[in-house]
Amino acid sequence: MPCVPSIGFATIAVVFVSAMLLGFASHAPAGLGVFEATMLLGLSELDREALLASLLLFRLLYHIAPLVLALLMLGTREIAAA
Repeated sequence: MPCVPSIGFATIAVVFVSAMLLGFASHAPAGLGVFEATMLLGLSELDREALLASLLLFRLLYHIAPLVLALLMLGTREIAAA
């Protein structure tokens, strides 16, 4: 998360948990859009560009990296079994 302005951990945690719950309740795949909108509204005092960059990095690490790792593991297992 961006360092300036200084926001407490509790505030970020409450906004994050609320965003995850709203994303889950929306039934959108991975809460796409709902999570980001909630984070942008809940942390409105932060710079939007920096916050969007950190949300994009979160999506990359939370969804894309495990998918790529699982595909690599599955591929190596299938090659070894052949």
